[in-house]
Amino acid sequence: MIICTHFRGTSGRDVVATVDCEGPLFEQFETAFAFLLNRLSRSFIIRGAKREETLEIPEVALREALLNAIRHRNYHQSSPTRVSIYDDRVEILSPGTFPGPLDATNLRAGLTFL
Repeated sequence: MIICTHFRGTSGRDVVATVDCEGPLFEQFETAFAFLLNRLSRSFIIRGAKREETLEIPEVALREALLNAIRHRNYHQSSPTRVSIYDDRVEILSPGTFPGPLDATNLRAGLTFL
């Protein structure tokens, strides 16, 4: 399951909107991705007769982060993946730890694990 929540402000727990994404993984992804696209701000400019919209975070980056969270999560843990939208950021948290010998220090040093 993926729990998506939009919070007011940059901290705390003042909830604006939330949705539980359940079902097959593809359905969870589609529901969570739609939530992100619908809740994030868009800017626009008008060029001639057309309006060009730009999402505050590129769709491709959101898609990749969400797919990575789903693909690489630890499915032996029953806790859900969480998507949290704040005024200044989006957090995507996936249950589990780094594989193999990796930790945050190793990542900064460029170490990878296959």
